[in-house]
Amino acid sequence: MQDNCSFLFLVGILPAGEEKEGGMEIRECIGRVDHVKPNQYGIEEKVGWLSYLDGTIWNDIIKTHEDAPEGEFEPYVPEDTGRELLAGVPYDEMYCAYLKMRIDEANGETGRYNNSAAMFNAHLEEFAKYYNRTHLPLDAGRFRIL
Repeated sequence: MQDNCSFLFLVGILPAGEEKEGGMEIRECIGRVDHVKPNQYGIEEKVGWLSYLDGTIWNDIIKTHEDAPEGEFEPYVPEDTGRELLAGVPYDEMYCAYLKMRIDEANGETGRYNNSAAMFNAHLEEFAKYYNRTHLPLDAGRFRIL
């Protein structure tokens, strides 16, 4: 049991009852997915997939609102496993759903992919709705004279 607990600590899965401050880190997401869905894909692929997702969220959701941070999204690299993902609790499960979907896609498992894609899309939609409710879009509140 000690080895299993050490493994779970190393990959970022906390023991039951313990809460972590801040958002989900890349290593925690990968650890959770690898724990429930063993696969042959390495850190490089999974970090790249998560980087693509957060880059899309950055450009399509966050940067389309008035209070968006300055600068551009800096893609993740394998050495960034301690970096927090953009969407916080309770929307961070979206990342695990996304990795599961990409694994199913890469494995050519169409039925599983369709189920995983539906789960991911539901999570992404919930995050987008939340962000749109809590942040003003770039053109909100301005009158345009035509």
